[in-house]
Order: sequence, then C-alpha cells, then structure tokens
Amino acid sequence: MEINSEYDNPGDILTLSDITGQFGTKTQRQDYYEPKPEAASGELPPGLTDPAGEAAAESSALNFMDAPEAEKEISPERCQRTGMRIAKAIDTGFNFVASNFIAKDSGNEYKAGKDDLADLGEAWGELAQEKQWEMSPVWQVLILSAMVYIPLAKEAFNDRRIMELERKQEEQEQRQQSQEERIKELENELYRRNEAERKSPAEA
Repeated sequence: MEINSEYDNPGDILTLSDITGQFGTKTQRQDYYEPKPEAASGELPPGLTDPAGEAAAESSALNFMDAPEAEKEISPERCQRTGMRIAKAIDTGFNFVASNFIAKDSGNEYKAGKDDLADLGEAWGELAQEKQWEMSPVWQVLILSAMVYIPLAKEAFNDRRIMELERKQEEQEQRQQSQEERIKELENELYRRNEAERKSPAEA
C-alpha cells in the first residue's frame, strides 16, 4: 500500500538547519533595534563620555599652562640700577654693624669710598644682567627703606649714647657739688666751734 504524501520529494522537506537559519538572518526591523557596532579604535564617542565638554576644556588649559613662557630680557640700565641698590644696601648694612657692634663707641663711619661703591654697583649690575635678575617692587621698597632708615637708626643710637653720657656727667657734677657743699658746711661748723672755744676763756 502506497501512501501519497507531499513530502515524498526529499527536496521539499524542511530540516532543523533550515528553521534555525531563518532566525539567524537579520531583517530590517532587527537592524533598527540592535546597537551599532563599536568603532575599530574601541573608544566611545566624546559626546557620550563628556557631554559637557569639560575634558576638552581642561586639556586646552593644560596645554596653555605647559606652553613655554616668552623670555623677557631686562634692560642693562635696569640691571645697573639693581646692582647699585644692592651695593648701597650692603654698604649701609655693614656700616651699621661695624659702627654699632664691632667698633662700638668709636664714633667713626665705616663706609666704602665713592669710587669703590661705584665699582661694586657696576659689578653687581653685570651679575644681574648675566643672571637676568629683576628686582620685584617689594624688594625695591625693602632695600630703599633699609638705605634710608638704617643710617637714621644709627643716628638715634648715637644720640642715645650722647644723652647717656650727658646724664652721667650731670649726675657726677651733682655729686661733686653736694660733696663741696658738705665740705663747706663742715668747715663752717669747725670754724664756729673754734670761735666758741676761743671766746670761752676770755669771758671766764
């Protein structure tokens, strides 16, 4: 007995691989919902990792900070002024120390000569130009203030010493005057006693 079937032809039979193959074939609807493949570099787009653009701004700021600053050349005249101020400050400071501590009460000045001071200022100016030193306004004020007020402080010390000497001299004169007055009183007392003793026998 023969059974006629529409599957008698082997080419019309659906196999399991045919069924699963249909699921593996992508349709347009599947392509719409599935995520797009990542870029070959493996990095996410900047819009997803840094939507506000902060990383780019920070990178620009760092690049600006790392950029080399333009070198500023200081004029020779300014370097010479700096050198002269340094030389004067050293000269003023040394004079103050020497006259008030090393040779105290000598009354002498220990300053460099005019020509020596000019040579020192020129040497310091050449060094400032070679090293490209630029004295800030704060240091300028400090050095100029030292050059002005250190000599005034020295004068104040001298005035104090003079006042102390004058005070000691006045005290010594007062003691001497007191001693002279005491001696005069003793002499007067001795004279009165002698007069009294001389008159007593005459009256007797």
